[in-house]
Amino acid sequence: MRLGRFVLTLFLALVPFMGVARPSDTGAATDQARTCTEFTGDYARIMSACRVALDRPDISDRTRQDLMDGLAWAHYYLNDIDGARSVFQQILARYPNSEDGMTGLAWLAYDDDSYDQAAELFARAMDVSPNAEVLAGYGAARYMARLDPLDAALARIDTALTIDPEYIWALRRKGWFLEEAGRLAEAEAAFRRAIDVQPDDAASLYGLSYVLGRSGKWAQALPYVNRALEERPDYLAALSRRSLVLFNLGRLGMALRDADRMIAADPGWSEGYVRKARALFRLRRNDDAVAALATGDKAVGYNSFLLYWYARMLVDTGHSAQALDQIDRIDARGDADFHDVLLQTRIALVMGNTVLARQAIDRSLGFRPTDKWALYYATLVLVAEGRYDEAEVRFDAALRAGLSKEKLPDFIKALLGRNEHARAVKLRDRYVSQASGG
Repeated sequence: MRLGRFVLTLFLALVPFMGVARPSDTGAATDQARTCTEFTGDYARIMSACRVALDRPDISDRTRQDLMDGLAWAHYYLNDIDGARSVFQQILARYPNSEDGMTGLAWLAYDDDSYDQAAELFARAMDVSPNAEVLAGYGAARYMARLDPLDAALARIDTALTIDPEYIWALRRKGWFLEEAGRLAEAEAAFRRAIDVQPDDAASLYGLSYVLGRSGKWAQALPYVNRALEERPDYLAALSRRSLVLFNLGRLGMALRDADRMIAADPGWSEGYVRKARALFRLRRNDDAVAALATGDKAVGYNSFLLYWYARMLVDTGHSAQALDQIDRIDARGDADFHDVLLQTRIALVMGNTVLARQAIDRSLGFRPTDKWALYYATLVLVAEGRYDEAEVRFDAALRAGLSKEKLPDFIKALLGRNEHARAVKLRDRYVSQASGG
């Protein structure tokens, strides 16, 4: 967001009244202007200061724009988005070429996922003042609007960082774009640079922890998410991440504690219930895990993320028909993604519904044709259909895609379940021979 925008180079001594003004009046007015434009203190106080300063009739156009900009952002940080938008629009109505007005409305559009509109506004602002903030926002908005590829967005953000190497939003945005693209080492470097610039920035600390977790570096991730929560104890996304980090480190009691804190803080957020259920399931409290998700389903309402885990817990605890019901709820909304239909494949196989398993795995492969898990479950579907030669070919493809050979016993078990004993033995011997270099 537009952090750091209010470090302005204003001449804060406002133009004096005609005649002799009382020193206390002039000093008070200057203090109010400083509070507004330096953007320090609580937002309600900033808003009040901006309004008082704007009441003076003798301020310059440049100072008035800066004060209105401070007022708009005070509205924003008090969650009065309509108020912020109104002030930015007033800026543009009075000063049509105001970069402050254009950029403010651009950020509001960006927040609202209206990326085309944000990109257009940033482009207009660039014609007036091609600064680091505008350039980074323009690059990010065009990428989010799918108008530019990632490398073009990164090039604009890097140019912005050449102008202002300490622009924290640009560093974080670069990190998240790289993380989403799976370029984790580069993402880690971007977040580390952001922390070098601002060591107490909770969002950067959270970002680094997130990327380290995605890289499987859970022990390294923990200190950073702890620091993020020290800076912002109410940072629920960081609390959720810490619960996941602790889960992956095997600290299940602590993960469960954080999950309970999440639910208490926001009972309408699905992640708290999912984190709780996963910890309970790992603790072998299966009934409690399913109950936690059932409670979440009632509290949150329809949520595809929660329903996926609800279905997964149900099939893992032997309730396949109920598990399928949850996936059907996702499907009915048109929200089913790769993970949902892959789980549907697994549920259908457990239920012996080969027709549904085929439909689901074809959809999975449509999403990700080379995914190791899609190829693995395609192998099991082929076994269920009696297409054994094709199953072996598909299993080989899954191994080439990165599937662990630890899944070989499950493949063999599926063949044995179809009375393909000779084929299962031959398959086992082939892979044992390959492993020994024979």
